[in-house]
Amino acid sequence: MRRISTPTVLLFLLSTTMPGAGGAQQGGGLYLSQELGMHLAPGPGTEMRADNAHGSICDQHLNPFTDLMPAFCDGGPDAPTTGWVNAFGRGTGVLAAAAVGYGFGRRGRLRVEAEYLFREAVYDETSPIEGPSGVAVAKLEGEVVVAEDRIGSLTSHHLFGNVYFDFPGQGRVTPYLGAGGGVAFARMDYGSFWVRNSDPDAITSVAPHFPADRLDDLRVMQRNLASTASSLQTGLTDALVGYQVLAGLDLAMGERATLSAKARWARFADFEDRPVLDRLRSHPPSNQLDGSRAVTAGMTARDIGLFALTLNLKYRP
Repeated sequence: MRRISTPTVLLFLLSTTMPGAGGAQQGGGLYLSQELGMHLAPGPGTEMRADNAHGSICDQHLNPFTDLMPAFCDGGPDAPTTGWVNAFGRGTGVLAAAAVGYGFGRRGRLRVEAEYLFREAVYDETSPIEGPSGVAVAKLEGEVVVAEDRIGSLTSHHLFGNVYFDFPGQGRVTPYLGAGGGVAFARMDYGSFWVRNSDPDAITSVAPHFPADRLDDLRVMQRNLASTASSLQTGLTDALVGYQVLAGLDLAMGERATLSAKARWARFADFEDRPVLDRLRSHPPSNQLDGSRAVTAGMTARDIGLFALTLNLKYRP
C-alpha cells in the first residue's frame, strides 16, 4: 500500500477549505445530529450533614444508662449536629448526544435544537474528611481513626433546548456559536466511612455527660463505642437545572451531511440528596432500639459541570 505523505494530507485539507471548493452546504430546514467525544468534569466540593444523629450519648444500642441521656436526644433546637466538607479531583469520561433541529431561512443561519445528552464522569477517588463541624470536631482529634468520603462516578441524562447562529465561512467550513438550557437527571456513586479508635481511653466525646460518681458507667460506654463504624454506600440522585455554551466548526461533507468539531461548557445547580445511613456505630442506622427515626445524611455537591470536545455529524433528510 502506498503511504500518503503529510504534505499531501495538508494540501487536501487546505483545498477543501478554499473558496470555490464546493461551497458551504449549510441550509435551512430539518436536520438530525449525533455526537460522541470526551469530557472533563471539575473536582466537586461536598458538604455532609447528619442532622438527626444527636451524638453518641443518645445511642440506645450502646448507652444502657438512659438516665444520663440529655433532653436533646429527643431533638429540638438545642440538639447538636455534625457535619463536614470535602474536596475531590477532576473526573473524565465519555459524552454522547443526539438532537433534532431546524434551521430558519434559505441558509439556515439561525437554528434551534432539542438535544438529549448522556455523560459519565469517573472520579474513583477516596478523600479524607476536611473541615468538620459540630460534634465531629472533637471526634477527629483522636476518637475517630478513619474518616473518609468516596466518589465513584457521576452519570447523568440531560435534556437541552439550544439556539445556534452559523457565521459565514470559507468554502466548506462554517463556524458557529450556541447556547442552551435544560435539566440533568444525575446519579452519583457516593460512600462515607468512619471508624472509632479501638482504645476505650480515646473515646472522649461522651465523657462530659457522666458525673464523677459514674466513672465505671463511663468506662462501659467507652468500651461499647470503641472500634464501632458508621458507613454509607449508595447511589445518590437529583434533578439539576443548568445551561451550556457551545462552539464549533462545521465541515460540509456533501449535499446533506456535515461533520463538526464541537466544544461545550456546561454548568448546573448544586447536587443534593438525603440518604439513610447503612450502618450507625456498627448497628442499624437509628439511635432507638426499635429502629424508629432512621438517621439520614444531607449531602450537597457543588461544581457539577463539564467541558467537552466532541465530533458531531448532522444529516438533513
